[in-house]
Amino acid sequence: MERILYFSGYRMKVFEWSGEELVGSCSFEPDEDGFASFEQYLADAIPLPARLLVDLMKEEFRRENIPHVNVRDRRRLIDRLLERHYREREYVHARVIGRSRSGRRDDQVLISALTSADVLNPWLERMDNARVRLAGIWSLPLITHRLLRPLKAKEEHSLVITRQIDTSLRTTYFGNGKLLLSRQVGFEDEDWMNNKPETVADHIERGAFDVDAFLVNQRLLGSGEHLQVHCVLPEEQLQEVQAGVTDTDAIKYKFSSIEQLHRSFKLRGAEIRSDRMDTLFTYLCSTEPVLRDHYGKSTQKRRFNHYFLDSLITQAAELGTLLFVTTAVLLALNSIQLRQEVAAFATERTRIQQRYEREFETVEPRLNTAGTVRDSVVAVEALQREALRTPQAMFEPLGQVLGDPEFASLQLQRLEWQKYSAEEAKQLLQSAGEPLRTDENPYRQQYGSGGDDEEYDDSGQQGRRAVLQLRGSVTGDMSYATTVARMQAMADRLRALEEVSEVLLLRMPVDVRDRARFTDQLGSEVSEEALLAGANRFELLLLLKEDARA
Repeated sequence: MERILYFSGYRMKVFEWSGEELVGSCSFEPDEDGFASFEQYLADAIPLPARLLVDLMKEEFRRENIPHVNVRDRRRLIDRLLERHYREREYVHARVIGRSRSGRRDDQVLISALTSADVLNPWLERMDNARVRLAGIWSLPLITHRLLRPLKAKEEHSLVITRQIDTSLRTTYFGNGKLLLSRQVGFEDEDWMNNKPETVADHIERGAFDVDAFLVNQRLLGSGEHLQVHCVLPEEQLQEVQAGVTDTDAIKYKFSSIEQLHRSFKLRGAEIRSDRMDTLFTYLCSTEPVLRDHYGKSTQKRRFNHYFLDSLITQAAELGTLLFVTTAVLLALNSIQLRQEVAAFATERTRIQQRYEREFETVEPRLNTAGTVRDSVVAVEALQREALRTPQAMFEPLGQVLGDPEFASLQLQRLEWQKYSAEEAKQLLQSAGEPLRTDENPYRQQYGSGGDDEEYDDSGQQGRRAVLQLRGSVTGDMSYATTVARMQAMADRLRALEEVSEVLLLRMPVDVRDRARFTDQLGSEVSEEALLAGANRFELLLLLKEDARA
């Protein structure tokens, strides 16, 4: 609930709002009985924080320009303005309302002051004696901008005319939606007090004309521009007063009812009055940010600040307690759910284990011996592969090559068969026969030197390689070139066999090294007897493929 104290310069009114509903209201006159009643009200009322809304005739507004600087320097410049214009004023206010459109684009500042604070002090003293938690002092003109949207006042020059008390009329001017001027004009003639439509219309036109003349004089209203006046009156007076005013090129009028604005803000309550605007303005004050008032001094707001801080701490503590309790409840619920899930999991595990024991009781012993059976199968397969690799399997392909008439002069005298590991086969190639130099024999260079590659069979065991060693001699009378060609042709034929991986010429019928210095014909440098003494022998090494059926 919000308590709003409305002071119009004469009497004090109190409005209590609960959201958009007006709960209650009362008023106090500025005499001995009224002050006593006000003191009694403050003593008996619920100690709610209070806001003070002032609507004084002597509230002065000025528009000033200052250089556009940082926040700290701007505050100093504004303080100087207030000191220069309102040095002796107790209640002052300033706000930046925009920047100039031309020149160096200075900041435009609106400064205001209550120049008749003496009429307010008696009420403030009694509130202080009653230890009222005063949240601040708000100015009615400075919250009038809240009416622009429901009034649809979008014009560049708008004047809002409202009536809060019987004896006066307030005119508030807005330039591009920014408050620049507000005046309260008093009328005490009987026709005005009795709300005679012709008199109300006449006073409205007079107030609008005075503001228009002031704006033209201050060059705020240019040539060809007009002032749009928005008048807010009770619905019962609207048509008659509207008929009593006349639009001109410089001033044009629009009328809205107080009841229409109440509906726009969704106000309700049995005590809402529609003949004056004070009720609506107190509601607008109740919805203003509580920490951003206009004229309240820090000493006047001290009790409220302590109350506000205590409330924040209490709410934070309550929120923390609520959060702690909520977290504890959630954790407890999660713990219960987890225990239920663990129990369900244990039950399911027992059921699955029992089913497993029923269905796989006879299978488990066989599964335990599966490793041994697998090793046996691997060993049998290895034996089968080794049994197929025999020298007899190579007789037929060798016979097809050696039986060729082309190689009739090459006689096979000895055949040796042996299986070696990869390392043993390497050593054999390095030591067998009388090897040629590796840089002269490409086959010896590939297989006769060390290497790290090892061959493995399908079972993961290191493979063994079958090696055939052929030894023989050359018969007949052939030249050196013919002998070398025959041996090379036979090696190519053997290498082309499907079962053979590689053929190595370990020994040739003639010496092919550079130091032998043979020519194409047998010459005087080497005797024929030396050649026939044993140089006609040859030796080949056949390295069989891993999967060859030898």
